[in-house]
Amino acid sequence: TRGAMRVLIVDDDESIRRLLARYGAEQQWQVVAVENPQAALAVFHPSSFRAAFIDVNMGEGIDGIELARKFRVLDLDLRIMMMSGDPINNSRIEAADLGPMLAKPFELSALEELVKSWTLPK
Repeated sequence: TRGAMRVLIVDDDESIRRLLARYGAEQQWQVVAVENPQAALAVFHPSSFRAAFIDVNMGEGIDGIELARKFRVLDLDLRIMMMSGDPINNSRIEAADLGPMLAKPFELSALEELVKSWTLPK
């Protein structure tokens, strides 16, 4: 059921983490929110999450695109939603075959539409 869905949020912006966590709680998701790729790698294990929201630009170290690539290798069934406030990242995300991208700032309605488009494994 949808209530069992575990979701990982990776964003260095605390307000985005809070917004997505609040939305996830409303959807009855189990949410884990972290502020950087290193923390995400520490909590991620294959099949431990059904979906991940990943910001592209997060300061030092690997970016969100590289993190998403690592996740994709570890778990082909993981649904990935990339996020960015920089429009140039849309083409980078498309080139990496990681779409869709949620453009920041975003309305909850845009988030809901993208989530509805996911076909999630049971």
